Amino acid sequence: MKKIIFILALACLCNRLPAANYYVSTTGNDSPANGSAGNPWRTIRYACQQVAANAGHVINVAAGSYAETDTINIPSGVSVIGAGQASTNVTVNKYFNILNYGTTCSGAPDTSYDPYNEQFVIQMNGSNQTIKGFTLDGQSKACHGGIYALNANYCVFEDLKIQYFRFSGLWVENSINTEIRNSHFRNNTFANKACDTGNIQFHYNTNLLIHDNYIQEDGAIGGIKGGYGIKAYSGTYTNFCWWQWWTWNWSHYADGMKIYNNTIIVPELGGWETGAGAGVPAISIEINGLSSRNVEIYNNYINNHISLIGGYNNETEPMVRVHNNYFDLGARYAYAVEANVINLEIDHNYINGGLYPIAQWEGGRTGFKNHSIHHNIFYDQWNGQALTRYEIGVDGFKFYHNTVVDSKGISTVFDVAGGNHVNSDVRNNIFTSTYGARGGLYNAGETAGTIAYNLFNNINAVGTNFITASPLLVWSGNKPAPFFGLQAGSPARNAGVYIAGINNGYNESAPDMGAYEYGIAPFPVGTVAAGTPTFTPTITRTPTRTSTATPRPTVACNAPYNIEAESFDSMTGITNKGTVIGDCDP
Repeated sequence: MKKIIFILALACLCNRLPAANYYVSTTGNDSPANGSAGNPWRTIRYACQQVAANAGHVINVAAGSYAETDTINIPSGVSVIGAGQASTNVTVNKYFNILNYGTTCSGAPDTSYDPYNEQFVIQMNGSNQTIKGFTLDGQSKACHGGIYALNANYCVFEDLKIQYFRFSGLWVENSINTEIRNSHFRNNTFANKACDTGNIQFHYNTNLLIHDNYIQEDGAIGGIKGGYGIKAYSGTYTNFCWWQWWTWNWSHYADGMKIYNNTIIVPELGGWETGAGAGVPAISIEINGLSSRNVEIYNNYINNHISLIGGYNNETEPMVRVHNNYFDLGARYAYAVEANVINLEIDHNYINGGLYPIAQWEGGRTGFKNHSIHHNIFYDQWNGQALTRYEIGVDGFKFYHNTVVDSKGISTVFDVAGGNHVNSDVRNNIFTSTYGARGGLYNAGETAGTIAYNLFNNINAVGTNFITASPLLVWSGNKPAPFFGLQAGSPARNAGVYIAGINNGYNESAPDMGAYEYGIAPFPVGTVAAGTPTFTPTITRTPTRTSTATPRPTVACNAPYNIEAESFDSMTGITNKGTVIGDCDP
């Protein structure tokens, strides 16, 4: 009996042996090396085959270039840490061209595809891992995807540069408490008329953090358009059918996810189209095909919109909050937020330029509730377009403490194509036009709820307790602050009314109108990352076979195009005609 107890105790002790460090070097050998610092292995793939799972072991990869011959499968609990993205370069010679595997999907506007997540060059399925410190190169899109991490719990992806993969750079699915941070992603997407993929992809998760990353998608490469920055996408989707986003299991959640401090640069137009020849803006961040709960998107610098489409309908819990972002849309065909969810809060953002900053395109759905839009600055939006453009009204539409500066002649502030907002409340805003005198807040035939305590300048005043005067903004210095702040003599000072939970902590006798409170430091917004990273492919593969894919037609620069606003149900919306300028093939 004592012998049995001793053996069991020894087994338990062995299972608790401390985690070990193993080493890979360009000067090493896979056999007969033992992976020690003095006798390192040569390849990452071999090292991952030797190290035991779930023991906390670390594979340290020295500086240098590593050309792996096939898929790297990283065991659960094993970390892989390079010498830094500028020092350790990894390619994996696992070639796969999705264009050779097209399928048909009834009703799709273009060839459809399975996601082929098993073709990603690095595969993970486990917990408690750190993947850090190297560049992973897709060899000019000869490789399908970078890292696919299924069931990635308590994992960290850090100091990575992932570039030039065909489908996606990093895909994390079914994760708990996982983090993607301080990394660079460029041109890791695919797009056609049926759908777009993302540089970073995720699906159902709890407490996923995506922060302090630089993400850049340039658009058409080799005749194939590029996709999005960050995108929700399930590995179980097949045939690339875009309507699966609607019919998929809404019981899957992004729960507690936070996306912050990122710089996200995408093209003006994505590849996906609605209708014949009708393109739509590319998307910086898309949450679609799963429900959101307590999601925050904040302090990002982005140049196109955040698309929020969800099926979560618990009216007592917050769904998504979008705050303190810098939407630098400029003169591009772009907007800020696609607001197809309930319980949405959009606050403390600077929205510069673009089409209609806030839009909702689901005319075929009902039940949208509780959109709170407050403390935002809207400036330089397109001539002839609305500031907020909704297909149907929202029950509980709130618009508080916003500074709206019409510099180009917008058509209206609130446009509801399919009726009216219900229980709407518009208070403590500044509505001013530097374009000249113009119309009111609503289109003809639309009615409003509460409109009170707003300042109007060169815009028709409506409601009660309003002020008609110049707001006396600072009008100098950096935008948004101090440019859109109040001068000492502004009539908007102390002219607002208290709104519980919105303007607590005002500075003087009463809240000010507009986004900024006089005498209080202006709220911060996202800034473009300092020191824009350099993305240079580490290798271009010499083809070993000829692709049998049917060549795609290219889009010539300065060619005419049709652009149609997104409407997934009715395929309708505002159409504008223009000329391809940036997103084209020279």
